[in-house]
Amino acid sequence: MIKNIVFDIGLVMVEFEWKKVLRNLGLDEEKVEYVGQRTIYSEFWNDLDEGIIDEDIVLDAMCRQLNHEYDDVVYKLFENLYEAVKCYDYSVPWVKELKAKGYNVYALSNYPRSLYKSTHDELHKFLDEMDGYIISAHVKKLKPHRDVYEHLLKTYNLKPEETLFFDDKPENIDGAQKIGINGHLFKGYEEAKEYLKSLES
Repeated sequence: MIKNIVFDIGLVMVEFEWKKVLRNLGLDEEKVEYVGQRTIYSEFWNDLDEGIIDEDIVLDAMCRQLNHEYDDVVYKLFENLYEAVKCYDYSVPWVKELKAKGYNVYALSNYPRSLYKSTHDELHKFLDEMDGYIISAHVKKLKPHRDVYEHLLKTYNLKPEETLFFDDKPENIDGAQKIGINGHLFKGYEEAKEYLKSLES
């Protein structure tokens, strides 16, 4: 029986429209993709998520990856990245609805420390309604590694077989399932609600 619902944050509870930030900096679509692949989608982003390397060092590495042709863009991107994060309309009502049904509700997210700070108010629209949350950069543990899921279970005294995890990345679902947590790939709010409804029936 599922008693605990755990959500990823990015692209599950909030949008992450980083391309919009780059467009606002005057980049065309080709350059948006070029810069994005070497920043947001690069291995350096994982360093920010894990919170084990100073952000200035990571940004400098990204600039080197771009041959220092976009230094100003990289720094302005990260200064304005909070603009990319907005709570989905369904997020707060959904958490409240699940709580009203008797579920314990949590968040488990790979999320950079500085971005968490700059988007704190937006995130806490739904985080404050939850029973707890784990942010990767705060605990220096990263999905899909086993230790971050174990940290969640231990911190909130959860049983894996009673816990259901929603995430938009298959590898993160696989990581959860390896230690016995039930996982479901998030394909959208309506689909996730129907899936949960099927479990309840």
